[in-house]
Amino acid sequence: MLQGNQKFRALCFSRKPEFDVGNHAAKRRIATEIVKHIRENDGHFLRKKEQKGPWYKMTEEQVRLMGACARAVLGCRLFG
Repeated sequence: MLQGNQKFRALCFSRKPEFDVGNHAAKRRIATEIVKHIRENDGHFLRKKEQKGPWYKMTEEQVRLMGACARAVLGCRLFG
């Protein structure tokens, strides 16, 4: 697993207790804060256009629409 993914998962894991008891608005806020933290620390969210295509940086809107951050917190496993 890439170092960036490990940091992302660790951050999600640290916010999981708060996420689990939050309402929809709180969960959305937590996911937004995680994305903001990653970006402020020179992190990126990457995606491939095609299975064998090049990686590209996702916009904040793309990250939000995918719900990647929320899914990562919901299914949080620190490693693996």
